Amino acid sequence: MRHWPPAAAAPVVPLRPDREETKREKFERIGGKRMNATLASIKRLGNLGNRSIYEFSEEDATKMIGALNGAIGDLATRLKDRRKAPGFKF
Repeated sequence: MRHWPPAAAAPVVPLRPDREETKREKFERIGGKRMNATLASIKRLGNLGNRSIYEFSEEDATKMIGALNGAIGDLATRLKDRRKAPGFKF
């Protein structure tokens, strides 16, 4: 059972007291948590496909899938190396 209000977040403790967290370590720490939460949410969305419990149209499903694909496209654009010039390559 979740409690409200949520407990205050614990302060970030450096891996080693004599140095600060690197950008890479921060990316991995935060990215891992966000990916796990996102994948769990997508799994829960998939549970809506149980037609013995829920009623939806193909149009509803298409809208949901389109929204997810759009968000994935936005994510891919943001994570790609922006320094690469667009153009034709073999």
